[in-house]
Amino acid sequence: MPRDAIERLSMELRRALAQDSVVKTLADQGCRGFGLGPVEFEAYVRTENKKWSEVIEAAGLKVS
Repeated sequence: MPRDAIERLSMELRRALAQDSVVKTLADQGCRGFGLGPVEFEAYVRTENKKWSEVIEAAGLKVS
């Protein structure tokens, strides 16, 4: 994906997550939104993937 498209998407998502109506909708569903830049988001996904892969493996589960 082109870098400028990634930056634009990131900016628009952060803008949406700053709106009170979006915050309320997420909170009503038991969620909270947080905006990360593209680099931070990639690091977050990698960390979460590693963490949950280890949990799945330790539990002896298989993902299909």
